[in-house]
Amino acid sequence: MALFIGTARAARLDETDLTGVTTNSAFKEYIFFVGRRIARRDSRNAVNYSFADHLGSTRVVTNSTGAACYQADLLLTAAN
Repeated sequence: MALFIGTARAARLDETDLTGVTTNSAFKEYIFFVGRRIARRDSRNAVNYSFADHLGSTRVVTNSTGAACYQADLLLTAAN
């Protein structure tokens, strides 16, 4: 189940189980700004921040202290 709250520039999307409860482990809150996901909060109030490249692909995800939790390095190759 998802609940969308926001405006054209900033929005919040809540993800829950089918009962709609926001206090169990299935709950996640996603924060969007100008159409891009910038943060995610889970049921333990742990916040992760997403950083995208110029194409909109998520390159780095950090926790609330700034430590990288996920990092993607893309390698472009040319096929003949």
